[in-house]
Amino acid sequence: MASDSKNDRPGEHVPAAYAEKAMSSLLRLHDELVEEKERRIDLYRRLMDREQQLAELRAYVQLLEAEASRQASVPRLPAPEAPASPRRLEAPAPVRALADEAPAEVAEAADSREPEPAPVPGGPAPTVAWIPANAGRGRGAR
Repeated sequence: MASDSKNDRPGEHVPAAYAEKAMSSLLRLHDELVEEKERRIDLYRRLMDREQQLAELRAYVQLLEAEASRQASVPRLPAPEAPASPRRLEAPAPVRALADEAPAEVAEAADSREPEPAPVPGGPAPTVAWIPANAGRGRGAR
């Protein structure tokens, strides 16, 4: 056996044009692989963002459900009736006639209006809820 024959060194038998094409193909495949990895990383990041938003919304729903059940357990007073709309007065009469009848009409109009109901002490207070989408807004704008 001849150990110094040309068949023992395969690198010497590869044409330069073929080696350049092979190297070009390998580099192109490498670039595609890197782009695919970057795309996967971006998709994974977007998935994690969506899962975070979903978790925040689920927590918000639980908060609202707890608030609703708490409000349902509190006995409510009957809703106050809407105040009667003020009676419309006719077109103003001439000044002479108004001077004669003004005290009676003013007193009658004042009696027909009901006062606005006052808030019930110990009753339900207005609820302000935290909304996850607005949590970060406004903090850095001070």
